[in-house]
Amino acid sequence: MLRDFGVVDEVAQMSSSELVKAWFAVQVAPRCEARVSSLLEYKGYQSFCPTYKAQRKWSDRAKTLSLLLFPGYVFCRTHGPILGLVVSTPHVVRIVGYAGKPSPIEEAEIDALKTVERSGTTSQPCSYLRMGERVRIKSGPLAGVIGILVQIRNEKRLLLSIDAIMKSISVDATAVESCDLERVSGNGNGSQPLRTGPVLLSRKG
Repeated sequence: MLRDFGVVDEVAQMSSSELVKAWFAVQVAPRCEARVSSLLEYKGYQSFCPTYKAQRKWSDRAKTLSLLLFPGYVFCRTHGPILGLVVSTPHVVRIVGYAGKPSPIEEAEIDALKTVERSGTTSQPCSYLRMGERVRIKSGPLAGVIGILVQIRNEKRLLLSIDAIMKSISVDATAVESCDLERVSGNGNGSQPLRTGPVLLSRKG
């Protein structure tokens, strides 16, 4: 099994203030997400595997399945200075990072995913998109969520991205009115009313 020992060494050198209450993306072996999530929670870590509902049809029946929004990854929140127990967990490949250091995920990115999941709003994986005008939803079930507003054919969607793993999801924003949106800039603190429509995208996943 693969182990990113370089990351473990770097983690051991980091101060607790750098890691406490931080989320990280843990890459895991295929179809081992639920198992790893359970093991991490058993070890005292907080884990998160966001899902979405999808319809699957067979010749004799149809069924609604709960599928992973980010297959191959488990999000883990640390509560101490050492991540070695995460890396040593069975089926874990590595903690996602760059230049030998784990890359923390913005708390707001995880909070947005949790809000989407709680709201029951239709969502699904999509092609990664980082550039674009970011907006914040001001009211409704998705209040506080920040993403990139796009239009795919006649559907208005909000794209949320986890930059550390370069993955995005598409959230149904059909019911969100323009008056419930505001532009955000920089770290998301600045805002102004939205006066333009969503970016037009072709349907490619």
